[in-house]
Amino acid sequence: MPQEFVIVKEVIATTSDSFDVHSTLKTSPEIFKQLFKVDYPSGLAKGDVVSKIPFGSVNLTLLIGHEIEWVNNTKIISSSPMTVGSWTLWTLLANHGFKLLDSRIWLTKNDKDSLFNGRQLAERVFVRDVDV
Repeated sequence: MPQEFVIVKEVIATTSDSFDVHSTLKTSPEIFKQLFKVDYPSGLAKGDVVSKIPFGSVNLTLLIGHEIEWVNNTKIISSSPMTVGSWTLWTLLANHGFKLLDSRIWLTKNDKDSLFNGRQLAERVFVRDVDV
């Protein structure tokens, strides 16, 4: 049976003036639109709201964020939709038939000058069967 996937990766990123742990998403444009009711964004700036999905008294807010990495003394900035809400994101995925397939620690921050020193960042793969 065919399957569809969503990969949720924790990153240290900024959507405003400070850094926090955010969840980025990798999936097809069709699934993105199904989940967030909007097309995959382009041309938006850091902090711009992509979508808000209500969950009772809270919202799952998807924002444009910047992940900053240093490679060989070169600063690399990746811009993508992300959220700080894990529980609401996982609930949204479950409401659309996705189940957790795999989870792994992809990075342990090793920067003694950082608030995030020792923080383990996870990558999770969610899957659902597709009716053909």
